[in-house]
Amino acid sequence: MNLSELRAKSSAEIDVLATFIGSLSGDPLSFITSIGSFVDRAVGLIPRSSTFADTPPPGDPATIDGLAEQYENAALAAEAIQTTLSTVTGSSLPDALVGVTGASATQVLASVDTLVGTEIEGLRSGASGLRDYADAITSARTAHQPGADSIRDGHRTIGNISVNPWAMTNPITGAGEVAGVISDLIRGAGQILDGVSVCHEAYEDAWAAGEALQRALSDSEGYAVLAGVEVPVGQTRLDVLVSRTQFPNGDPDGSVLSETEWANYVQNWNAMSDDERERILAAMEESGDPAVSALLMSAIATGAGSSSVLALADAIKNAPPGERQRMIDELTNLGVGDNGDATVNGETFDQYNNKTCGSTTLITLAAQSDPFLAYWLQTGEFLDGHVPDYLRGLDLADAAGLDTEDRMTFLQQAVQDRANDLFPGPIDYPNVAGTAPGGAVAESDRTGTDYHIDWTNALGGDSGRGAALTEAAAAANDGTPVPLLVGPSDNTIPQHYVLIIGFHDGDYEIYDPSTGETNSVDEDIMLNGSDEPVTGFANWNQIYAVVNPS
Repeated sequence: MNLSELRAKSSAEIDVLATFIGSLSGDPLSFITSIGSFVDRAVGLIPRSSTFADTPPPGDPATIDGLAEQYENAALAAEAIQTTLSTVTGSSLPDALVGVTGASATQVLASVDTLVGTEIEGLRSGASGLRDYADAITSARTAHQPGADSIRDGHRTIGNISVNPWAMTNPITGAGEVAGVISDLIRGAGQILDGVSVCHEAYEDAWAAGEALQRALSDSEGYAVLAGVEVPVGQTRLDVLVSRTQFPNGDPDGSVLSETEWANYVQNWNAMSDDERERILAAMEESGDPAVSALLMSAIATGAGSSSVLALADAIKNAPPGERQRMIDELTNLGVGDNGDATVNGETFDQYNNKTCGSTTLITLAAQSDPFLAYWLQTGEFLDGHVPDYLRGLDLADAAGLDTEDRMTFLQQAVQDRANDLFPGPIDYPNVAGTAPGGAVAESDRTGTDYHIDWTNALGGDSGRGAALTEAAAAANDGTPVPLLVGPSDNTIPQHYVLIIGFHDGDYEIYDPSTGETNSVDEDIMLNGSDEPVTGFANWNQIYAVVNPS
């Protein structure tokens, strides 16, 4: 029986045992004619509960620790390579060590160093996750043992029950005899119930540890930036290396190109004509900046035509030198991450009123993968007439001539209006209530990735928060942001949207539209909430829903 079945069946058995014990309440004399059937039912509890007594949470901690050691040894080997690389200079490398996108030998060397560094970080993250899992399985198996002992004690108690029909029907001894049997039945079933409950908790702890391991391993895999990456037509593995290592602060979650974007880029690039590819390669080489090359690849991933991509290259090239890097950062992802502010033209991108947290979050999500949308936010202009997919269908006439702050306000309101237009006819979800959850899913779908909503804590009760957040961590580790609905600790209704933009070492990176800031939130708070205000949740306490990629 696997762990999922053990959890489900032990939970069901707890209900069966509680019902059985409850059925034994009442006047003992009323059980005189039926006590034998109750004893038979109690005996029937033994083989089912034996499964839980005999089955500790699965997993071999020693084997898992051995896997962790393999990860750690691989990290040590990679560190030796990195030490060797530190002695190599760009001037000592042949000029042939470049790709076709214009990266210099020095930039290639820097990318190799970044790649090895991320591999080391990923391996260490995987090793840590495996060690934590081994420790958790050890603890769960230890915690299971008292439950198994209690179940077996209950089996012995029930097995020692003796039913004497003559004594039970005797007017003098009958009531006491029945009461004694009932007492033994309740005691034995209670011991089994206590034991199954302990075993169930051990299974739940092991399951939670497994989800934590999945998050740690997805974090580790997120650092393997070249694993399974397809090389585009006419490019080399070196070009892939340089473009795939363009991410700030050594964190692949903030890469210019997510895994989905890279796949879209390769597909669209391969469909271009030779002439289109040559002109874009020339623009990449002219920029002399791998970050710009990666940004142009991100633009191609949107499906925009080559003329629009070249117009973006010209806009970057012609930016004032003092503003060029900020422009690149904002075109990449509005500059979110590294515990700083999201910005547009240097102005913080936050919600303009207390009802547009949802639309602000959704615009930030869309801008992570569409530099043309970010450029419109900066300038109010369409490059080569290309309208970003996310803006299609919006009436943008009133946005003409607006300054940066007013343009951000305009788009937040326009997106909220569209998200809340859920029903046919004149009745919409009221803006005064914020952004409709169903509308948030529809707006997320406009990024080209399908999303769905996992309700984890609405109107009382937790429903799969661990699974939903494990899925969200995997998405963030692939570079795909995930909206959240958060709210108060009283399990009533959600109050605020935020956006997961990364996950590493047990911390989720959260963009909060109320401030425009990115904050780290520990996974324990993400999973269990907090009695105290949570900074990354705009001082709300817990998660109510996760809008995950499908």
